[in-house]
Amino acid sequence: DGTPTATTSDATHNYTAVGFYNVNLSADAGNGCTDDSTMVIEVYAEPTALFTYTDDCLYNDPQFTDASTVSDGHIETWQWNFGDLPVTQIQSNIPSPTHTYLLDGSKEVTLIVETDKGCNDTVKLTTIRYPIPQVDFTFNPECEYDSIPFQNLTIINAPDQITTWVWNYGDGSPLYGDSVKSHLYAEEGNYDVTLIASSNHGCVDDTTHTIEVYPEPVALFSNTTVCENYFVTEFTNQSSVITGFLNGWKWNFDDVANNQSTLPNPSHNYNEDGIYNVQMIVKTDHDCFDTVVNPVTVLAKPTNAFEATITEACYPYCTDFTSQTISNATNVSTYFWNFETEEDSYSENNTLCFENLSHVESKMFDVRLITMNDLGCYDTLLKEDYITVWPKPLAVFDPLPPVSNMYLTEIDFENNSEGGFLYEWNFGDESTSENFEPSYLYKDTGHFVTELIVITEHGCRDTTNRNVTIEPVLNVYIPNTFTPNGDGNNDEFFIKGYAIAKEGFSFMIFDRWGTLIYKTEQFKPWDGTYKGAPAIEDVYSYTVILKDVFGETHTYKGHVNLMR
Repeated sequence: DGTPTATTSDATHNYTAVGFYNVNLSADAGNGCTDDSTMVIEVYAEPTALFTYTDDCLYNDPQFTDASTVSDGHIETWQWNFGDLPVTQIQSNIPSPTHTYLLDGSKEVTLIVETDKGCNDTVKLTTIRYPIPQVDFTFNPECEYDSIPFQNLTIINAPDQITTWVWNYGDGSPLYGDSVKSHLYAEEGNYDVTLIASSNHGCVDDTTHTIEVYPEPVALFSNTTVCENYFVTEFTNQSSVITGFLNGWKWNFDDVANNQSTLPNPSHNYNEDGIYNVQMIVKTDHDCFDTVVNPVTVLAKPTNAFEATITEACYPYCTDFTSQTISNATNVSTYFWNFETEEDSYSENNTLCFENLSHVESKMFDVRLITMNDLGCYDTLLKEDYITVWPKPLAVFDPLPPVSNMYLTEIDFENNSEGGFLYEWNFGDESTSENFEPSYLYKDTGHFVTELIVITEHGCRDTTNRNVTIEPVLNVYIPNTFTPNGDGNNDEFFIKGYAIAKEGFSFMIFDRWGTLIYKTEQFKPWDGTYKGAPAIEDVYSYTVILKDVFGETHTYKGHVNLMR
């Protein structure tokens, strides 16, 4: 081809034009011996690889049209790589294929063509598959008459942007173009909501979700009319809902803060009469709410009050009860008293006696007053342990011994009383003691009425008496000689003694022949005379009959010497 000759053993040469060429190789052995050879070679035509296409949205499959050429011969094979797999991987062998891309973006497409002579050419062109909007939105189902907010979640791959929006709310309302929107449905039901989005390259996508608009319930209730704090007010739920079911109730009874209930059919005890605006909020299984407020009347009950003139006292005692009840209506029509005894009363005011048979423990009584006014409403007032009956102590004692004599006058008193706190003893001779179990030394004989007064810590008293007898010991002394000579010394004869009673006394003197020469029934001695004249000196006998102070008769006989 006229280019310089190569001198190497092997050679490579680039021909710039197609055609036939005589290639000559000459060889020299170095010893003057040479040889050459000529061969004819043909240089084939190289093809020009080329194709056409259109950039478009991802969801439109592109058509790649072969536009390759060759000046001699023809193109026999095509090898396509669409740029979404490794370049070494052949994805198509047809002249003008289509291809489905799964991802948007720039794709380098490679075409290798080869002629029937084995010559090839490669071309690489870049196509852009525009991103498709990924349309989605979320929402929270709402109740009718509540706006449903739609949250637009649509995205598109950069660098494209979404330029237009269209909302179709499925209820016949006008289409709306905005990225975010809330919509108010006037009726419950199911609606197909469609969102359409378009990009700056005209790529469009849409999605449809079915939303449910829940029905609102109808709140309604009825109630009983009762007296305050006697019967509870019963509330009956009459609420309803078209579909679904009710699963929540919230009541406000309008009497004190936070006085509420979540029961479907609650009851409530009102402490005061009046009109209360009771609110009920009802909820469905889809959290739809309705509220109703109704006036509820609570009738006035009487206001009970009473007093007793005496609430604490020793047994036995009685007291007066006076009702101070206020009707809160026209009048009080019924009274009922319960005193925790066997006596009930239907009178307005009462007098009652209370009993306590214990000697050591107080007894308490509840007093209950139930009244009814002309509205038919009741009130009950219970005063627990309102009446206290203090125990009356039991005074019991034993004198030990109850009977003694003038030589053993110390008496012990055994106290068997119950419930005592203080003790007052009177020993019957104006002597006293406050000891629990005293001992007392009597100073004289006689019959004594001893008294014990037992006093409790509340001042309750009991008194008892026991007899104590100190007996005298009968002593009788009768002399055996007397000298009635008028010297004033031993001039009379008589007995001497102790514990001799004046009644039933007899004193007699007899001479040795048994003649009664002196007798008296009084305490008068014998002066030694007989019929007014001095008796002779002699031995005389006597008889004394007497009674002691306890009425026992004693007889004494003996002799006496009369000396002058």
